[in-house]
Amino acid sequence: NGNSASWSLLKQLAISPGSRGWRVGDIVSPPLIHWVVFTVSALVALWRSGWLVAFGALCLLIAVDSHLVAIWSDNPIGEVVRFPRRAMIGFGAAFSVTAGLMWSYLGRVKLLSKMQRPYMMASLLLSAYLAWWGATAGGYATAYPLTEIPQTPEFTRVIANDPEDVAVLLLPYELPIENTNGEQMRGEMSVFASISSEIASSDHLFLQTRMNSAAWYAPGLVTLFERDNPNSFVKNLNDLARGSMGMPLPASAFQTPLAYNADVEYLMGEGLKYVAVDKARYLANELSQIERVLDHFSVARQEFDDGTGIILFTMYEERPENTGAPEGLGLDGSGSGYAGVITNVRQYIGRMYVVVHSGERTITCPVRPENGAFSCGGVSHVDDVSITIANEAYTVARRRSGTGEDLTILDKVQSIDPAPTETEAE
Repeated sequence: NGNSASWSLLKQLAISPGSRGWRVGDIVSPPLIHWVVFTVSALVALWRSGWLVAFGALCLLIAVDSHLVAIWSDNPIGEVVRFPRRAMIGFGAAFSVTAGLMWSYLGRVKLLSKMQRPYMMASLLLSAYLAWWGATAGGYATAYPLTEIPQTPEFTRVIANDPEDVAVLLLPYELPIENTNGEQMRGEMSVFASISSEIASSDHLFLQTRMNSAAWYAPGLVTLFERDNPNSFVKNLNDLARGSMGMPLPASAFQTPLAYNADVEYLMGEGLKYVAVDKARYLANELSQIERVLDHFSVARQEFDDGTGIILFTMYEERPENTGAPEGLGLDGSGSGYAGVITNVRQYIGRMYVVVHSGERTITCPVRPENGAFSCGGVSHVDDVSITIANEAYTVARRRSGTGEDLTILDKVQSIDPAPTETEAE
């Protein structure tokens, strides 16, 4: 594993700290004096705190990716650990505690117990020296990167000065390239409105501290489970940024504002008062769709020159009542299908299909021309829905009904590349 430590490297850094240049990854490598203290303390404390010594030794073996701990590194949990060398933190913590216990044990020895005050002073001096030299030799102050905080953007001041407890949605909250399994270097990551490269990978968190408000954020940490986004308003407006990345757009991203009534009512009831749009992340047509939707729901609009330009929409003046989260629509009750009726099917001619977006899947199922009925199997939840007629895409309005969901065909979507789909048998 290229991200593990090695015995030769640990030896080099113990004898000659900083010999590779000060690197963040080397901070956890102890200098020589610490190895001596750790070894002596392990021998003294082994008979009384053997479990702690064993834990520290195990962390060390994991950090160097030793074959002795292959049972860990080769199992489904261990094999996804990207930086085994971070186990050096556990090693250092365990053996630091062991050193403290050793010093406590020695203080009870009859000879040393008679010299309590000198022994205590020696303990304080040794502890201070080990702490100082550990930080200095490890390059903690030199190697750890410090971020230059950019100037506070003007649009965040408006939100921060709002006396209400509100929430903010930054659009896009993530770009498609950031929602993949591929890894990016920090310098390659996008920054909201290109405010400052200094806050790459932490731009949303920085802005949240300046807005002093809750925000929708989708961190890419491998330590967090990915959650599906059931809110079509948030998902579709974010998906419109795919166009600027040269990626196809789902037809559902061009739904009319009326299709988002339930989602927006719920979000505003929860306190979503502001939506900030990064203008440069959307092509002209997609930005027009963003403005079309948000102009319909918002009560005010402001433009700021922060970075590449930001449009700030104020969604309400007085917070509406909480309507509760919209229920999942159209499922057949078993959790395994999506069914319903096209209410205006007779107004259209051509082979008609319902296109269901469910997580990472897109399922296409046929519509019966005589009555507009459709049934899509294998669907556990529905994110968005659109219609294709003779290979042309249309947005729809959705309404829950006794048979599942009633869909009403609305507008034709121009120049939309169809996404790959799974097709139901006719």
